[in-house]
Amino acid sequence: MRNESSSMKFNALKMARSSKEGKAKSTHVNDTATGPLGIIDEINFTIAKAKHNKAYVEKFASITNRLSKVLNGADSAFIRQSEFYSDLKETLQKIWHHINERASQSKLIKKLLMGKDQKMYHEIERHVDQLITRIVFAFAQRVQVHKSE
Repeated sequence: MRNESSSMKFNALKMARSSKEGKAKSTHVNDTATGPLGIIDEINFTIAKAKHNKAYVEKFASITNRLSKVLNGADSAFIRQSEFYSDLKETLQKIWHHINERASQSKLIKKLLMGKDQKMYHEIERHVDQLITRIVFAFAQRVQVHKSE
C-alpha cells in the first residue's frame, strides 16, 4: 500500500515536470522553422492566430514582409554564412517572442504597456531597417566579388 502511494506521487511529479518542460519549450520559435524564412512564417502564423491586441500585433506584419522580400530568392548557404545571420535570427526570435506575449495579454495589461509597446515597435522597426541595409550591402558585395572573378 505504501509503495503504491509513493509510486503515484512519483508519477504525479513526473507528469507535472513534463508539463512544465512543455511550457518552457513553447517560449521559443518552433524547431521545425528552419532558417530566417521559416521563422518569418512562424511569426506570420502567430500574427494570424492572435486573439487579443490584434491591431498592435498586425503592425509587425509589414516588418516581416519587408524582411521576407529582401531574403526572398537568396541562397540559404550565403545567408547562414553572412555576418548578419546571427543578428537576423536573434531579431526574428525577439519579434516572435514579443508578438506571442502581446497576442495573449489582457485588456488591462494592454493599457498599462501601451507606451512601452509603441517604443518597442519603433526600436524593432529601426533595427530591422538597419538589418535590411546590412543585408542589401552584403548582397551587393557578393555580386561585386563575383563580377571581379
